[in-house]
Amino acid sequence: MSTCYLLVGTLLFFMAVADAAHFEFSALYSYCLMTCSTLVYTLYQPHHLLFTGLIVIWLLSQFFDPHLSWIGSGDLDAFLGLFLLLGLTPFAWLLLFSSSLGLIASQILHQHRLPFMPFIATSYLFILFFI
Repeated sequence: MSTCYLLVGTLLFFMAVADAAHFEFSALYSYCLMTCSTLVYTLYQPHHLLFTGLIVIWLLSQFFDPHLSWIGSGDLDAFLGLFLLLGLTPFAWLLLFSSSLGLIASQILHQHRLPFMPFIATSYLFILFFI
């Protein structure tokens, strides 16, 4: 199981680097993250209808292109994968930390558009090691 957490951390690192450089990253990273999260959830977590429903909603959403202007669709894919991997409480902390880091960085850098994946990856590492 720790190998999968390491793999997810590595994927998040590459996603963060690509997002910081180009404001986008390959969908292949998101698919790998979702596959790893689903495998860990299937093998090690109790099965709940909520999580199965989230996976189905994610799969259905891949057919639509909502053009969200406030968050990238890759960020939403990463959040869903991390939600499956971490569970509710650690994911809530991840969401809080990544959003707080993003807000602080936007105020310091005076930018309205920032790549969000570096904040998600940093928060994941914080959650993994300290919570």
